[in-house]
Amino acid sequence: MLYINGEWINTDNQMDVINPATGEIIQTITVGGRAEKKRLLAQEQHSKLGKRQLGMNVVIT
Repeated sequence: MLYINGEWINTDNQMDVINPATGEIIQTITVGGRAEKKRLLAQEQHSKLGKRQLGMNVVIT
């Protein structure tokens, strides 16, 4: 599960974390796909607009 915009999102995208010294799988983690990326970027855009309306400077690196 991923935590985006205050809520947990289910996704089937997973990746194994491998110890390079032993080749052993340490853990399996959830990663975002294209849909999660679009959702995150849309939320960021919405957040930037809200901050501009409040007169706050927004810098994204």
